[in-house]
Order: sequence, then structure tokens, then C-alpha cells
Amino acid sequence: MCLPIIFVTEKQKEVMYAIAKEGKAKEMTSSSFVGKHGLKSPSTVQSALRQLLGKEFITRGNNAYSLYDRFFGLWLAEKFGTGYTV
Repeated sequence: MCLPIIFVTEKQKEVMYAIAKEGKAKEMTSSSFVGKHGLKSPSTVQSALRQLLGKEFITRGNNAYSLYDRFFGLWLAEKFGTGYTV
């Protein structure tokens, strides 16, 4: 059985890291959020969010984005020191 490979671009990774740092990220396309996390631009963030939602890496609820898989968030926290907690 061959499993599909899901490609995640560098910009998508940066957006996932930002979400992991926040836990539940709101107003991700605001200039303050983009600047705080060193992201390229609001339009780049919006595009990455749309693609990550489609790949089911993130979810949206109550006007906030979060990582779909809590264990993935914990792994990010351990590996990259994002501050994500349970």
C-alpha cells in the first residue's frame, strides 16, 4: 500500500508554527499578527490558511484557528519550542 505524500510549503509551515505558538490564533491576517510572527504578508497568510484547512492540518472555530491534531502541536512544542500546551 502506498500512502500519499502531503507537501507543506515553507510559508505553510511558518503559519502552523504561528498557530502553535498562539494555541488558538485570532486575526491572523492583521498586520500586528503578521509582524509578531515574522510572516511575509496578510495575503500569504490567507493563502496558507486556506491550503492548511484543505489539508486538515488546522481547524477553525469561534473565529480562531488551531492545529487539528493536539499531539502534532505538542510535537511542535517539543521540537521547536513553540510554547504550545494541552
